[in-house]
Amino acid sequence: GVLVTDYNEIPAVWNFHNAATSLRDAVYQAINQTSIDIGMYSSPSAFSTTLAEDIAHLYQEGRIDGDRIIESAARVIQLKGKLGLFDGSPVPPQQTMPIDSYRTHSATPAGETCFFGCPEHHAMAYNATRDSMTLLENDGILPLNASNLPGKRIAVVGRSCNSVPYMAGGWTVHWQGSHDPADFPYGTTVLDEFRARFGSDNVVYSPGCSLEEGSSCTAEELQNATTTATMAVVTIVCVGEAPYAEIVGDIYNLTLPGGQIALVEALHGVNPHIVTVLIEGRPRVLGAIPSLSRAVLHAYLPGPFGGRAITESLLGIHRPCGRLPITYPKYLSDGPLQYWRRYSADQFGDFEPQWEFGHSKPYDLFLYSGITAALHELSDIEVNATVTNWGSATATQTVPLFITQTGRPMPAEVKLLMDIRKITLAPGESGQVNFKFSLFNLRYYNEVGCKCLAIRPTFATVGTSKPMVNPPGGNTVKVELGLAPHGPDDIIDLSECPLEPYFRARMVKSAFAPSGAPPPAGLGESEDYFMSSVVCFVGGVIATCLLVFFVRRKNRARHESSTVQLFEPSGV
Repeated sequence: GVLVTDYNEIPAVWNFHNAATSLRDAVYQAINQTSIDIGMYSSPSAFSTTLAEDIAHLYQEGRIDGDRIIESAARVIQLKGKLGLFDGSPVPPQQTMPIDSYRTHSATPAGETCFFGCPEHHAMAYNATRDSMTLLENDGILPLNASNLPGKRIAVVGRSCNSVPYMAGGWTVHWQGSHDPADFPYGTTVLDEFRARFGSDNVVYSPGCSLEEGSSCTAEELQNATTTATMAVVTIVCVGEAPYAEIVGDIYNLTLPGGQIALVEALHGVNPHIVTVLIEGRPRVLGAIPSLSRAVLHAYLPGPFGGRAITESLLGIHRPCGRLPITYPKYLSDGPLQYWRRYSADQFGDFEPQWEFGHSKPYDLFLYSGITAALHELSDIEVNATVTNWGSATATQTVPLFITQTGRPMPAEVKLLMDIRKITLAPGESGQVNFKFSLFNLRYYNEVGCKCLAIRPTFATVGTSKPMVNPPGGNTVKVELGLAPHGPDDIIDLSECPLEPYFRARMVKSAFAPSGAPPPAGLGESEDYFMSSVVCFVGGVIATCLLVFFVRRKNRARHESSTVQLFEPSGV
């Protein structure tokens, strides 16, 4: 492979970051102080036309080694060879299957050649989109009962419900994304999918409000949307943002743009059966939308297959199994919110964001039992749990594992995500989830920057993002480390490599001492090293004390000999 800079980053060292004296100096730094192979330049660009000239001058001046140039050139040539650019064709072989072949083929047919955009690729993209769907709220309206919907009208409201470009977001086709459906020769919208299933006459649509920053809902747009909602038994409303990317897409206010909060309020006023779909790449404050919605599905930026994944999730064809990967703010003043820390507002009372990190409300009830957590093989922690599907359909559950440690000298994470598992179960079926991670993942830095490990109460929480540690309860259990604290010595400094073998030796000693069994071979040297270090340290302290004693005694004698006697001693 090759290493490529970001856009215009070599000249930016000079003309933006002000870290070079000239463009040539910036080129020198990029070549001589990094392993960059390719500079990403705008085209055409005065910078790119002078790059080769600058490299040539630097080489002639002896500031760049020729081997450094050959090294990067070799990697670039090797990559071009792998892409088939030296096979006599100016471009790599093209796919031979039509762009919409995924509709009729689940795999590339025998005898066909496909390199990109193949049915397998489309299937992988759809599966990733489908598995990311995250149900945040549901009062029972979902999944929509398809058998009751034929002949009844469904309202679909919102520009994102009828736009593949809006579902794709920024960095798709163009830097700031696209607004042109022609840029997407495949994929379907939410409106497309509902009309394909229930007929155009039974699915009415209103574009709602503009999603552009700084825009608002006009009276005409609100009237059109509410009229549409009154014609239906349920309203699917998509809210979110227009496509954006870095810099140009930066915002200074997290409020949902375009008067969409007012739109949902107006829709609720004429039809309270609202299902809200969030199509956004960052959390926007939603105001009253969650409380006015009977269900909320987060689709993120699902891409061209978002229409199908969203629709199948709402109808229960797919059971949403995603979990929220952020802490979603409720108010503008909430951020930043870090899931592993207590919220600052908790100091003044209970504080709750809109939704916690890891939150989800699946259609099916999953119960956890038999949770165990213990030290295994002296350095690994194993956590096991049984998961049972008490729902009515086969479904996948995403199972997170959080670790909490209490009583640590430095502030500890209230919960730390260690791992995630997925398990698919039929109704009434139970299955095991197993986690294994190193005890040394709990290391932390102390006040002087040393990496330490504390032998303190440690708890494992499975399947929920809300640990219960005082006392352990719910899905939280105490990790049986088999190691008792040894006073102040239970804080182990691992900043020096020799101490880590010592720690392992002490773990072995603690684990085997009750049975009287000797520690495994190979650990004695580590303990001997530690004991030798202790002896040397104590010896050094004693020697220092003796030295200080003799120096002070000598100084005292010198002081007494130089003292002037002011009074005659009294006689008898």
